[in-house]
Amino acid sequence: MKNIPVIFSKSIGKWYALCLLGSSLLGADFFAIPFPYFHLTPYRLLLLLSPILLFLLHTNKEYKQAWKNYNYPYFVFLWIWLVYAILSGLWVKDYVLWGSGLLFFLAGCISSYFIVSTFNTRKDFFTAFRLVEGIALLIAFLGLWEICTARYFFVQETYAIRYTECALGSFVHRPLPVATFSNVNDLSSFLYFSFFIALALFFLRTNKAAKVLDVFCMLIYLVVIVAGQSRSVFLGFILALLALLIYWICKFIRQKKWKRIGIWTLVGVTVLGCCLFLTKETLLSSNFWLDDRSDTSRMNLMKDGFIYLYNHWFMGVGWGNIEYYRSQSMDPMSIDTITQIHNWWMEILVTSGIFIFAGYLWIYLRNYKHLFQASLVLKNRVEQKNMLVFFMAFTGCVIVFVASSSFVRCDWFWVILALLFAYCGHHPISNENQKKLDL
Repeated sequence: MKNIPVIFSKSIGKWYALCLLGSSLLGADFFAIPFPYFHLTPYRLLLLLSPILLFLLHTNKEYKQAWKNYNYPYFVFLWIWLVYAILSGLWVKDYVLWGSGLLFFLAGCISSYFIVSTFNTRKDFFTAFRLVEGIALLIAFLGLWEICTARYFFVQETYAIRYTECALGSFVHRPLPVATFSNVNDLSSFLYFSFFIALALFFLRTNKAAKVLDVFCMLIYLVVIVAGQSRSVFLGFILALLALLIYWICKFIRQKKWKRIGIWTLVGVTVLGCCLFLTKETLLSSNFWLDDRSDTSRMNLMKDGFIYLYNHWFMGVGWGNIEYYRSQSMDPMSIDTITQIHNWWMEILVTSGIFIFAGYLWIYLRNYKHLFQASLVLKNRVEQKNMLVFFMAFTGCVIVFVASSSFVRCDWFWVILALLFAYCGHHPISNENQKKLDL
């Protein structure tokens, strides 16, 4: 009888984490039972089982394997953040919005904990990446259907008309894709992460036919992203390419290959120049990059955010209460009916204060440094390449994180981020390799 919980948690725990991962990617609009302040989706229904499975997970102390993960501090930080978010209830103004945001955050913490506690082998991550790639491909095909037919299955008619009318000012002259996501920026952000996961799968696979499938998936993702016209995601890819260039230059400096440094620098400048030249008559002429109204709105939202932060002694206004202050018109700069801050970095800072923001930034930079170092010194070539892949991805995230109106309400965001942190932390740098870095 003593072995039953062990066997049960080891097998069911991984399957449960995979189910959480898969169901979170489908989006809240795919299948949901509407309630006054939230929608009950398969993902959220699965979370109701988490107390039982958490007990079984701790019965055989399987969760202790997660302690070896380099990025385990990220998952500990999430629980500290959750405690602070609960304590912020002492000074929030709108408890309904605060409770709603807190539930989304709690769901993200639980899912993240299961992922880091149960995914601890290369096979686990390979299976998870395949699942993400497959679901992302289905979602991308749905986006292609919307682009080609202007027919939307998961959005209201008023929004469908709006997305169709956007084609008139689009440089691709096609309707915007949204699939099962709330808007085009969320879809583009999700496909951004899916692109790099598919690229990581490309290096993990040994079967050539499967590699062709990965390339096909990446191309489909890019087509939908281009049609979505999310400037933040486009800039994210540009930053990722610049990160690749910087990586190769740093690597050749370490190897003292000065000719290659010059060649890669020249290639990088040439490619960047060609991109700017090719986009001059297409993207720039359609005001794609020069959306003054959007830029002004985002800047004013940031100004208002700093005002709210200052008025709360830099401790944060609490989850959901940015929307409260904007809806109550307490800000000095009214921006139509926009209530969400449209910037993940600012959302963390304004809702949770400077201490949580500083902790989040430290965790992010810590992982970023690890990825860069691991991509230089890991002996396993596949792992080394994938550390470079996610080094590029996290570089682009600096801009991609401002795409969505509010990432805290995106179930997929917490799960994808947990998967990436867990995978990147699964490849620590040995003492021997650390000495090479110190040289």
